[in-house]
Amino acid sequence: MAPLTYLLLLVTMLVSNNFHCLGTMASPDGERVNPAIMKSPSGSTQKVVNVQYYGAKGDADSDSMAFDKAWKKACSSSTPTVLLIPKNKRYLLKPVNFRGPCKSKVSFTIMGTLEASRNQEDWDGMISRHWILFSNIDNLTVRGGGTINGNGKIWWRGSCKMDASTPCISAPTALSFNSCKNLRVENLKVMDSPRMHISLEKCTGVDASHLTIIAPTESPNTDGIHITHSRT
Repeated sequence: MAPLTYLLLLVTMLVSNNFHCLGTMASPDGERVNPAIMKSPSGSTQKVVNVQYYGAKGDADSDSMAFDKAWKKACSSSTPTVLLIPKNKRYLLKPVNFRGPCKSKVSFTIMGTLEASRNQEDWDGMISRHWILFSNIDNLTVRGGGTINGNGKIWWRGSCKMDASTPCISAPTALSFNSCKNLRVENLKVMDSPRMHISLEKCTGVDASHLTIIAPTESPNTDGIHITHSRT
């Protein structure tokens, strides 16, 4: 290999982001490893669980099952884990409940866009007041610079608050946390929630910062952050 070609290859390898690797690669001792549980580029002991490795495609089909599998892997890890939602992708999700307790710290890192199902029937038989719910988890961080889009328009147009002749139905909150301890929520955009955008219920040790919440002025009952029985 020519020296210049080798240098270019080396630079490319150094600047590549390990979070986005999906193939199989060798560890330093030559063993083939699963990149979905690789260590982070910082060299810390955090493992990386990439939702794409578990089947999330971001191609307008529901990725709920893939996210559930990735969550179970991250939550069951005995070492701190990053659950990664890569950027430049839009992942469609039905209502999901990411349950704890987890064995170690989990950083739910949203770099892409999570978009709620447009089919209200997906909430039939489920807790209709939630879309994305984190429950009973200690030492959870949710961050990443990505977007959570609640697709609220499909709920607003049928709301009794918009049309008094329409029967009132319960609409889901976009992002909910229930009974979480030592929780950090930061650097996210939450938009167009069917109802409240973020809900904190029975949570302790909460640090929420650098959050952008957006909804049209005519959207009904789309509070920014709803806090009940929680404290910092």
